Amino acid sequence: MGDQIGNAIRYDSKSMNPIGLNLVVLRSSQPKELAVWYGKLLNRTVNEEKHSHGPLHHSLQLGDSVIEFYPQKHKAQSAPMTFGLVVSTHTFERLSATTTSKILNENSVIINDLDNNQIIVQRRISSKDS
Repeated sequence: MGDQIGNAIRYDSKSMNPIGLNLVVLRSSQPKELAVWYGKLLNRTVNEEKHSHGPLHHSLQLGDSVIEFYPQKHKAQSAPMTFGLVVSTHTFERLSATTTSKILNENSVIINDLDNNQIIVQRRISSKDS
């Protein structure tokens, strides 16, 4: 089972099936511009997509995960969301140097996108660094 750590529970990964996040959908009044912004930020290719009768939208691939950028369904602005990314030291240093960010600590920064969503970017620390 798991060990209680504060309000969180840590599970032994050997006894649990891993769960991974494979899709994040961001809705925006400017989905193409937002997708291009993320593409530049993360150095990824932005793809234009349309599934069956759904709306034209954009996406980018992050390993086994996808971020999709859809047009907003309603005129009211969507509530901003916060999500985190773990990146290599090289990418972390590039993002820290080229974006306006709030430094949390030497290994974490917060970047706001065009729609004021927050991305918490953490530097991946390898076992050889510890």
